[in-house]
Amino acid sequence: MKVYKGQVRWGDSFQELADCWGEAGFCEVLRGANQLSWLYDDDQRGPVLLHEYDRCNDSDREGWVWHVQELKQEARLALFANEVPPNESPWIYWPRHIQEVTQVCDKGILSYDERDCHSIFIGAAENPVQYVNRTKFDWGLCVDNFDFSVNLFSKNPHKYSNLEFLKLIRRARFGLSLEGYGPKCQRDIEYMANGVVPVFTWDTFNDYHNPLQEDVHYLYARHPREVKEKIAATSKEKWQEMSNNCVEWFNKNCSIEGSFKTTMEIISK
Repeated sequence: MKVYKGQVRWGDSFQELADCWGEAGFCEVLRGANQLSWLYDDDQRGPVLLHEYDRCNDSDREGWVWHVQELKQEARLALFANEVPPNESPWIYWPRHIQEVTQVCDKGILSYDERDCHSIFIGAAENPVQYVNRTKFDWGLCVDNFDFSVNLFSKNPHKYSNLEFLKLIRRARFGLSLEGYGPKCQRDIEYMANGVVPVFTWDTFNDYHNPLQEDVHYLYARHPREVKEKIAATSKEKWQEMSNNCVEWFNKNCSIEGSFKTTMEIISK
């Protein structure tokens, strides 16, 4: 089995995850010939298109190539990680740096009493879409640690390194989830990997092959007051149960091994 990585400008996200698949011996990983990633196995019907982009734009100004129908027609199946077009197949998603997430999680998942922050959001607006999505309310009113900055088009938009960020969020019990550029956000995967219960605030975050369940893996709130109410209504025992569920879901769907196994599960159907 071979995975051909798309020719993109970044080396993290799926690009890093695919490399980890190769290093683990799950498949051979090679550089692809176009902007999309592909999985080739022994199926005579053709390869599987692995769409790793956040959105499926109609224009290729930013490198999105969903509209190139000739490429999609080569595939027997197309899997979409973030935005999922109508009648297409949802896939998995990933943290920004799976290796650093694995490194932090290997130190152990903190219990309720070991965490010294009740609720948290650390993030930025890196583009106008994120700015609009993340400034509809004063979200700082509903979490204990709200660290939000506006850094439109900055080459270095983040206050913390990825590893510093992971070490901060793992100390929180609840993580506020705000909509970003695509329907899903890597922060939410990083929350769940560390047993941080996410509080989602928009409706299009859950297109996964194995969807999350409300009050099992996450809380849902429409505005800051409801965020506070939902968090306050969650007991220590309920939080621990949900935290465990989050870690289990991450391991099954987004860890290095789990993400590959879930991908194999999808394409074998």
